[in-house]
Order: sequence, then C-alpha cells, then structure tokens
Amino acid sequence: MKLKPITLAAAVLAAALMSACDDKPAEPKAAAPAAAAQEKPAAAAPQEKQAAAPAAGSDYAAKLSSLPKEKTKAAYDAMVREVTNEERHAIEMAAVAHSDPAIRILPHQNMTFNFCTGPADSPRFKHFVEQLIKEQDTKVLAAGLRSMMNNLCNPELYEFYKKSATHENVDVRKAAMNGLINSNNKAVEGIEAEAIKFMDDADEGIRKSACEDLLRNGNSLVLPKVEALLKGTDASQEKVLTGCVKGLLDQWYDAPFFKRFDAKAYQLTLDYLNKTPRSKELPAWQVVGDLKKEPKDEWKALAKEYKAKDVTAALVAVAKDAGADKMAREYAIQAIAVHGTKADLEALAKALGDDPVAKEVEKTLQKLNS
Repeated sequence: MKLKPITLAAAVLAAALMSACDDKPAEPKAAAPAAAAQEKPAAAAPQEKQAAAPAAGSDYAAKLSSLPKEKTKAAYDAMVREVTNEERHAIEMAAVAHSDPAIRILPHQNMTFNFCTGPADSPRFKHFVEQLIKEQDTKVLAAGLRSMMNNLCNPELYEFYKKSATHENVDVRKAAMNGLINSNNKAVEGIEAEAIKFMDDADEGIRKSACEDLLRNGNSLVLPKVEALLKGTDASQEKVLTGCVKGLLDQWYDAPFFKRFDAKAYQLTLDYLNKTPRSKELPAWQVVGDLKKEPKDEWKALAKEYKAKDVTAALVAVAKDAGADKMAREYAIQAIAVHGTKADLEALAKALGDDPVAKEVEKTLQKLNS
C-alpha cells in the first residue's frame, strides 16, 4: 500500500501516540549511565495499539526492499518519519524480519528500545526478541543487542544475552555487556554475578570497560578483583586498572556533580596513585586529570574520610617520578593546587630541580599568585 502524507488530524494522532512510544533514539554511551538510568521509567500508555507481526510479502517488506542501496539509513529514517506511530512499528517489525541484513539492521541503529516499560505480552516485543535470537549476521546481532539492552525483564532475552556474552565475536560480546552491566536491568535475578564474568574476557578492551561500568553501577562484587589488580605486578593489566579506577573515582570524586563519597573507593584510588613502579600507563593521565577538578563545598561535608594531605602526598610522589607519564606528572602538579597548598608546590619545585616538569610547577604557582 502506498504511504500517504499525514493530514492535520493524523499529525495530531501521531503526536499523541509518540508521547506513549516505548522506544527512543539511542544516546551515546554515557560516561555515567547509572545516574540517569536509575530513575523509574514511566509506564507505557495502556491505549497504545500493538502492531501484529507483519505477514511475509507485505507492502512494508516490499517498500523496505526498494530502499536505495546508497544512503539506506537516511531513506529508512525518512520513511518512518512520515507515517503514524502504529505504521512505524509495523515497518520496524517488517524490517527486523527482512531477508537482507542491510535492512534488518536499520531499526536497531541509533535506537534504544524500552519494551519493559510496557506490556510484557506485547506482540511487538515478542517479535523483536524472536528475530534477535535467531539472528546470524554478527553486525546485525551486535546492533540488536545494543538496541535491546534495556529489556532483560524478558527471561528468554536475558538468557540470550548470557549466551552472547561468550560469543566468538568481540563486538557481539561488547554489545551483550551493555545489557548485562546496565542499571535498567538491576532487578533481574543473578545479573550481577553474570556481569562479573566480563572481567575474565579475553579482550582487554572488554575487561577495561567492564570494570569501569561495574563500579559506576555500584556492583561491589568486582572489588576483590580490583584489589587483586592493585596488588599484582602484571604490567599488561595496567590499562584494565585504568578503567577500574575511573569507575572508582565515580564513587567518591564524581566531578562535576560531587554528590557522593565512598570511603572504600577513595582508599583504593590512593592505593592506585601510590602503586609502583610507575610507567606510561600507571597512573593514567586520565585518572590524575580528574583530580584537578575543584570539589564543591557540599561534597567536603560528605567526604568524612577524605584527607587532603594524603591525596597531596600521592600526587607529589607521581609528580616526582620520572618513570611516570609526563602528562600524568603535569596533571598531578595541577591537582596539587586543588588538594594541597602553595607551600607544597614550592617544596616540589625545589625537589624537581631542573626536571622538565618543573616548568609546570612554575606556571601553576603563577596562576595561584595572579
């Protein structure tokens, strides 16, 4: 059937339906997804019609097949923009069941579906789950796992994410991680124990991201693994440790918000800064750089166990260590201006002598004096 331009009445109906829509465009991976995701989602509007599974050879499938090979996503986006919400749902359902993987991937790109806010027996939800579980193309599978990551309220889908976590394809495993380490799914029984398994993945990038995201989501089961990494001497784990400490910082020095302080995370961060021998990766400049940010006064009232002198001592040790990364040393000097005193910087300048990073001390003192 030919899609017709929207009349004024249809436009009003579409706007009303869109307000009840149970999916939304995907946002970039949040630096701190837990904060936004922990709010209770609004329930889906009960009057929303549920699209039935599209029949093979439907007009929608034919229209999808006729999309241009160039700029296919743009053409698809234009198609779903110009129809009612109910029709868009039917198009999506036809697309995920299409014979061409270039079409099947389209509904999943730049989209996050939130079916768990609506009826559990939604035909549309069931159809998406069925199609994802039987997907064989790894690119489509990874995209689908990302778009469906908030919906592990469905037991069948949860089991599929657990299975996908051991897939031979790295991108598929990364996508599965987005669902298993996700505060939207925190009520799923046993999910924290499943999430911890990513810390043993063969891929360094997955282990690094997993450690950071687990800590951001408050999964305390990962702490023994972080402590083991801090005590270990394997230099190949330094990048993974960077991810862990980024997650730890979120628990006690969550700039720019500064609304929480976890004493355990604070102590482990100090252990990290004091860990030796230092290297180009230890401590990471990204971690030290976060400590340059000036905390809010209300945070200081929360941070009972925080001791400026201990943080300053660790930063001074980093700044003095020629084995550490140059940027990490320079950021440490700038952070001393936040956590320490002018006298700490002056003493550091004397200790550094003609070390090249001494110029950073001079610049930092100039800023304090201006």
